[in-house]
Amino acid sequence: MNVSIVPLAESHFEPLRAVVGIVAAEKRFLALTQAPTSENARAFYRNILDNDLCQYVALLDGEVVGWCDILQRTERPGVMWVFLEWV
Repeated sequence: MNVSIVPLAESHFEPLRAVVGIVAAEKRFLALTQAPTSENARAFYRNILDNDLCQYVALLDGEVVGWCDILQRTERPGVMWVFLEWV
């Protein structure tokens, strides 16, 4: 098994959206209960890249299995989220 943590790239958008959907379906950790639409996810991730914000993805043998982001949504310091899909 090869595990790596890498900065978000456009090639991660759709696989990351799928992993977010898996976590959202658990209805425990996210306000979402299903994956965002491809359009909404792409806009969200594109904003992260365009504004040089902090998001990383966890890869297991090259497949996205989790993410970590630190995003400032208010005047307060950023909030960090970490999620992994256990395989």
